[in-house]
Amino acid sequence: MPNLQTLLDKRATAWNAAQEFQSRGDDKPLSAEDRSAWDAALADVEQLSKDIETEQRHAKLSSVDYSQIVAPGADTEEAEEARARHGGEDGVKAYTAAYRSWMRDGTQDLTSEERATLRTGWFDGKELRAQGVATGAAGGYLVPPAFRAKLVEAVTFYSSMRDVAEVITTETGATLPWPTAN
Repeated sequence: MPNLQTLLDKRATAWNAAQEFQSRGDDKPLSAEDRSAWDAALADVEQLSKDIETEQRHAKLSSVDYSQIVAPGADTEEAEEARARHGGEDGVKAYTAAYRSWMRDGTQDLTSEERATLRTGWFDGKELRAQGVATGAAGGYLVPPAFRAKLVEAVTFYSSMRDVAEVITTETGATLPWPTAN
């Protein structure tokens, strides 16, 4: 493919050829031959513009150092180190199988080896918390709002205390200061 400057020059030439038909100054309509030459010049301008855009995109992508980008699903050094700490590929397979078994059948059907594998965990004894007080977009909801509404409805049906109590729902779940007169 020609270089970018050559394409820019060709487009400028084609544009000038198309403009000659517009700048003639006479009010007569274009003849069929002039009309087809004008259409051809505009088509050349459009095609050359597409070629220029492609060449610019190629130049931009060529300047990126792809060796520094970690592809999705690619192993990072941290992932490799974690695998090594947990028994390599065999440890990963054992943990995955035990976890799947627990998810499908619950704890009652786990073998003693699967229980031991799950007890070791994958997180090196770090305490991790799933709950948070962030916004919903940041993963702050422990229970989806639609399910929460159904749960509140069920609790209201079974709990007589909720019939007489005042329920105050806050957006953040923070404790409400309760004014008292002592």
